[in-house]
Amino acid sequence: MRSVAIRVDEPSGRRRDGWPVTFGVPFPKGEAPGAHNVRLADELGDDVPLQVQKLAVWPDGSLKWGLLDFQADLKANTDRTLQLQFGDDVRRKSVETPLRVTKRGKGVEVVTGPLKFRVKPGRHLFLDRVWLDPKGIFGPTSGMVEGAGGRRSFYDIEHSETDRDVEDFVVGGEEDRSRVKIRSIRIEEKGPLRVVIAIFGSYMHKHLPDSPAIVRIHAYAGKSFLKVFHTFTYTGCPKQDYVKRMGLGLPIKLGRRRTVTVGGIEKGTPAAGDEVSLLQDHHQHYGVRTTDEELAPSTVQEGSRSAGWIDMSDGKRGLAVANRFMWQEFPQELVADAKGGSVTTSFWPDSVPPLDLRRYSDKMYRFLGETTAYREFGTHDVPIVGQATGLAKTHEALFYFHAGDAEAACVSAAARAFQMPSVVVAPPDYYRETKVIGCFAVPDPKRFPILEKSLNDLHEFYIRHQEESQWYGMIDFGDTQHTFRSRFRTGPDEPFKARHKWSYDEGRWGWTNTEGMPGLSFWLHFFRTGDRRFCDFAEAEARHVQDVDVFQWGPYKGRGHTRHNVNHWGDADIEDRISQPDSQRFCYFLTGNSRSRDSIEMVVDGHYLKDESGLAGGPTLGAHLYGMLVRWEMTGKQVYEQQFHKTLDLWLDAQGPDGGFPRRGVANTATGRRPPFDPSASTSVSMFIHNFGLMHAMAEFQELTGDERLKAALVRHAEYCIGQGPGEASHQVRCLAFAARESGDSRFKKKLLENLAHWGVFGDLIPDSPQTHLDTLHTGQCFFYSNAAPYAMDVLDGEPTSDELESIERHVTKGDRDAGQRQREVFRIA
Repeated sequence: MRSVAIRVDEPSGRRRDGWPVTFGVPFPKGEAPGAHNVRLADELGDDVPLQVQKLAVWPDGSLKWGLLDFQADLKANTDRTLQLQFGDDVRRKSVETPLRVTKRGKGVEVVTGPLKFRVKPGRHLFLDRVWLDPKGIFGPTSGMVEGAGGRRSFYDIEHSETDRDVEDFVVGGEEDRSRVKIRSIRIEEKGPLRVVIAIFGSYMHKHLPDSPAIVRIHAYAGKSFLKVFHTFTYTGCPKQDYVKRMGLGLPIKLGRRRTVTVGGIEKGTPAAGDEVSLLQDHHQHYGVRTTDEELAPSTVQEGSRSAGWIDMSDGKRGLAVANRFMWQEFPQELVADAKGGSVTTSFWPDSVPPLDLRRYSDKMYRFLGETTAYREFGTHDVPIVGQATGLAKTHEALFYFHAGDAEAACVSAAARAFQMPSVVVAPPDYYRETKVIGCFAVPDPKRFPILEKSLNDLHEFYIRHQEESQWYGMIDFGDTQHTFRSRFRTGPDEPFKARHKWSYDEGRWGWTNTEGMPGLSFWLHFFRTGDRRFCDFAEAEARHVQDVDVFQWGPYKGRGHTRHNVNHWGDADIEDRISQPDSQRFCYFLTGNSRSRDSIEMVVDGHYLKDESGLAGGPTLGAHLYGMLVRWEMTGKQVYEQQFHKTLDLWLDAQGPDGGFPRRGVANTATGRRPPFDPSASTSVSMFIHNFGLMHAMAEFQELTGDERLKAALVRHAEYCIGQGPGEASHQVRCLAFAARESGDSRFKKKLLENLAHWGVFGDLIPDSPQTHLDTLHTGQCFFYSNAAPYAMDVLDGEPTSDELESIERHVTKGDRDAGQRQREVFRIA
């Protein structure tokens, strides 16, 4: 039996009693035969009731990632340590709970203990009936949601008959109210502690194609609240179809004396009126508004960032609704209609202007790096302008049915616990030992004082700028901006001007959209440090990517919306490298997010492995191989391993005699067809080979399978890299680290130090002071470094001395020095 101490945090500052925790942990190869061989023990060694879902397996079939579900008592701002035990001889006790799931015709009924609810096909993508009874009897008076009344799920459009210019203000238009079509209702998780019900359907409109939609409902043993995920897909024309309102609501059966409490300020404030709303219309502003039959609407409270919940009760029972990321993904609104008897959450409220998804300009700007045509399948040019059509968005809400009023039900504490879920953290040494992301170095500031500081400062810089640069809003939250500059110019002959800002409005240089795999970098830094802030940042990035940056619908379904632009969808460069599942992978394994699983399945099975995916090379091949690797571990099916081998062999066949790889595509991933090629022309060390998933996927696959041909090819390519100058420094580190580990050849270590030195990371990479601005910072280059450096540190003996750095400089040519200087300028401080 193996026992590992895991830490469960309480980040919200509120005590949690028996609060559900859902989080994933990895397991070393062969040490946990299955999910049933995992146990959780408390401080006294007693069993903690546990549900384990298998998320990924090793090639031998043993458990690789398991999703833990348990309920924990946690003191405010206090971590708790539990023992995770696993092995052949480990068996956990069976869990008896009141949680029950029953199929009712084409619908489903769930009993948690105090709560019973039913979903069924109809005109709602949500709950049909709900009963509340702390004793679990559910008599005639326990019904809280009854009948078919109310609009319980809605996604309405404001339609304009003509295209509008970007400069036109969106006013008036025909309201196109949605109708609902349900395709299926599935039980996705049926455990003793947590149940997941998924409702798959579409929103139907008069003026645009059906919009795929999913509502997932998570229910917990002994609890009377439901966690709800709502996903919509935009299928309209951005110049004609504007999102007017979208959300979920329930009609509630309560007594006549109804009171409303609003979580504007932390503890909640009673608000009187026929209708009370909490509108978060900016990440720094909310307002509480009341409406009465005899009075005009009035704002009774304003503030910065609301607590994000509203409650309506009659003193005996009530319903509270809380939104996660309410201010981060503004605008959102919570409305309690005391007179009509309903509570609604609007993920896009009609109290603000409609959602405008038009491109920032009707023109494309080649001078600013924008791509005006997309070469499809290598055969012909398809001129297009980037459009938002096909993006999606998932929102998360808590529906808490409770006895008593808001104060008695501790609604404020429940909302905080929902909005800031506990994170389960294992020791960094354990994450490294499992090798679920390869052999990386755990933090060692004694051996690598400068490199450790550089890595941490880099990630802290982005967390800081999420706040300073206001990377918030329904569409933007989770992404980072691409390039920070201290100067810019508006044309090739124009003078430079100072600005010290992110280049958010310079054509191509807007949002990152997965350039350089930032999500992977933050997940890796979380594994190395155990700091939940990096986990939170990575989760938000993954949730953004899987909805906004990947086409969920239409002819480009499964591809990335664009590499980077002022709009996330604004460029015509639509590539598979944007949709590769590097960030969704660990979002799924660590948080159990079902949308991450949906996205990975759609991208890999529905696109990468289809005939029309075209010739793959460089970043496209990296995306395809990375995707097959992830699907192999998720399913354990050998078809993905076999397809990986088949495609990899074609790639290795194209390796040149000197170790270089081709820049262009060499094969169709799905069919194995390939054009004639000349291996002697394969002399590339392109960044697209090294930093967009291909090198990560090949190194991880070799470590999984022990493939000797792949090992030899990677070592040979590393030898080829030794002959390249430091101008390519950002493109070799992962491969050189692999070769150093596998061969033990000291030449690779020497080259690693040379590349890192010429990269400029043995200096002050990121300034300590928030007031200090960088001259230029390129997001892709930053994450090229942070995704590779931990693997280099795992094979290096330490950092170079000042004399060694000088020696490195003396051994390079002037051209190499100039290239290295240009590389360092990427990080230069003004």
